[in-house]
Amino acid sequence: METPDLYKTIFKRKSIRTYDLKPLEESTLKKISEYLQNLTPLHDDIEVEFKILSQDMVKRRMMKKAPHYLAAFSELKEGHLSNIGFMLQQMDLFFSANGLGTCWQGIPTLKKEVLEN
Repeated sequence: METPDLYKTIFKRKSIRTYDLKPLEESTLKKISEYLQNLTPLHDDIEVEFKILSQDMVKRRMMKKAPHYLAAFSELKEGHLSNIGFMLQQMDLFFSANGLGTCWQGIPTLKKEVLEN
């Protein structure tokens, strides 16, 4: 996986709704995790955490089935929603630039063990 010029990707990206359900290779997941650690926040003073979740960690209702989900958790402070949205857009562009399909999911329910962590 590369860290290409993400600006060009803005004009090419698409929301994907059908996925190959084969999990990503560990090396790919590691590169995604590394990229997550280097995202630029809008607000440096808001703590955030991202988790890459497998299918079995998410309760799907109306959501599309995918091999992995990216969950974002944020400290509740002024600007926290804009901050998380800004950071997730960076990930969306990174995924698109590297040939990985994405789709924003509306209000998923995480399983209890994920929320406890």
